[in-house]
Amino acid sequence: MLGLVLLSSPSVLADWSCSNDFESGCSGDGCVLLQGEDFTPLSISVSDAGELTVCAYTGCWEGQGRVLARSPFLVVLGEQLKWNHPGQDNPVDLLLSINLVKSTGALSSPHFDQPLYCKGRPGP
Repeated sequence: MLGLVLLSSPSVLADWSCSNDFESGCSGDGCVLLQGEDFTPLSISVSDAGELTVCAYTGCWEGQGRVLARSPFLVVLGEQLKWNHPGQDNPVDLLLSINLVKSTGALSSPHFDQPLYCKGRPGP
């Protein structure tokens, strides 16, 4: 029984995957829904060590992020993450925050600000 309790605890989860159901954009004037016919959900994976992959449309930003907090929020800053699409140099800074209790998150970048739903996976 104790093993099941430990596995369900957010602090034991080592990896998270996140996605979004819609696309939004925010500025100092507020946030708007940007969903169009070409909408593709983000696919995000992050480890508690800060390994970060954020995929959108035709490629992914990947790299080692800096873990700023682990509890009650996992907060990871990815600086100059590399874009993996051949022939394009498109590094970006990203900030990912996950509420470990609610399994929700937010991703912020120069291009978008997105609310996320997340799923945790137990570590080894």
